Amino acid sequence: MFKNVDIFSDKQLDKLIAVEFKNGELKKSYTAKIPFPKYNQFFINNDNKQIHIIAKSEENCWLHRQIDEKGAVLQSRRIDIACNDYPNCVLNLSFCESSYVVTHGEGGIFYLITLTPHGEATRNKLFDVGSPLFWVWDPIKIATETFVIRFTIETGNGWITLRNNKVIEAFLQQQAGKFTNLLTNEIIILSEEKLIISDVISGQNNIYTLVFYDYQEDRTKRNTTLFVLKRTLD
Repeated sequence: MFKNVDIFSDKQLDKLIAVEFKNGELKKSYTAKIPFPKYNQFFINNDNKQIHIIAKSEENCWLHRQIDEKGAVLQSRRIDIACNDYPNCVLNLSFCESSYVVTHGEGGIFYLITLTPHGEATRNKLFDVGSPLFWVWDPIKIATETFVIRFTIETGNGWITLRNNKVIEAFLQQQAGKFTNLLTNEIIILSEEKLIISDVISGQNNIYTLVFYDYQEDRTKRNTTLFVLKRTLD
């Protein structure tokens, strides 16, 4: 399953691309256009093979839908929320159990939105990184109920780790190549240069890996060094 969301066009529908294999060989592929609203966040539950999407449909309102691999809507619900947030980072989506979505607001604050099976929404503050967030990536699941979310602020990159909907790590690059855990003051020094996080990789037994490269002011130069940080959660 692949998704294609054109963030530069309000008119281009979101797309779902399904590629089917049989006995290790490509059998067929098909592309489905998702009806408006667009800018959907996709969630695939590998346990029950369900595909869920959620998007902001209007001010203070989200639309949660379950679709099949061909894009047909199986069920949907309108959710009224007491804020104007976008459903940025989906941790879990379900119609029969509670759903959890992480959003962020001005000033660098992360929020946890809890959606009940009855469609009720509550918003609670998760963490404040203390600086406006420029970009936030999709969460990477590294263990049961454990996720890593990386982000970019003015001074560089950072990431938060959530376990059971609580932040247990919050690393911020406040100086070039130096990452500080805002919860414990643990310091990780990787470089004397400003670093960019290029990927977060899930491992086994509560292990995750972050891959960094050094930021180049001169666009004509190529990055030749990668920094790899492997962490094990207690």
